[in-house]
Amino acid sequence: SAFYHLKGIYDLPIVFKYNSENDGNRWLSIFIDQKVAPSIDYTLKVSIKCKEGYAGKFKKCISGKWVYDQVTDEESGQTISADACLGCIWNSKCYKNGKNFTGLDNIKRYCDEATKEVKEQKKVGGSCVQSYECAFPLTCAEGKCYDLRQVEDKNTSKTIYAKDCAGCLVGEICYTAGNRFKDENETASFCSVQKKVVAQYTEEKLCNENYECDSNVCAAGKCISASFIEKILNWFKNLFG
Repeated sequence: SAFYHLKGIYDLPIVFKYNSENDGNRWLSIFIDQKVAPSIDYTLKVSIKCKEGYAGKFKKCISGKWVYDQVTDEESGQTISADACLGCIWNSKCYKNGKNFTGLDNIKRYCDEATKEVKEQKKVGGSCVQSYECAFPLTCAEGKCYDLRQVEDKNTSKTIYAKDCAGCLVGEICYTAGNRFKDENETASFCSVQKKVVAQYTEEKLCNENYECDSNVCAAGKCISASFIEKILNWFKNLFG
């Protein structure tokens, strides 16, 4: 299958002949469930059939389907026979076994050594055999993807594994719920009870705890501004001064 951009209003379903300089004449069967407005570009998924025996750039037609004949070696940049690729073929490139890469869709993938198939990298807790199956900076340990970086526990100043951080992991520091700090963008933040980094609230924002407010004062469910607090303090000073 492939993706193409079309513009216009069409009767359904659409079937048309598309002529490609590289791959020869191909019949594309377009299936959509709504009409396309002339001012809007839609990306449509199409099924491609080819003429038996035709060989285009990097491809050849076998049993009415396109298969790769030649591919580009991802490391050397050289064109090689598809049969010479000992790893995985993805988008006309040959990736070696265990190779991690990011596609045009920004999805992180790897070439599986056992199956020679391209698969998406695993997240925390995903089953794995090799560390290359896990998304950076995760490592495969005891059959699962874990973050085994050593980080500092802010409360105890001890070194722990990132996977054992019970709060918010910011860089190489583990903060527990209620800790206030500046995040990686230097924004005043706190670690929530949901273990998420949240920017501190400003005046009149709803709150539950003092540490959620940039003034460090939560009263009657709302953050009180620092200037208002200063006015109250000055009033008491003048009253008893």
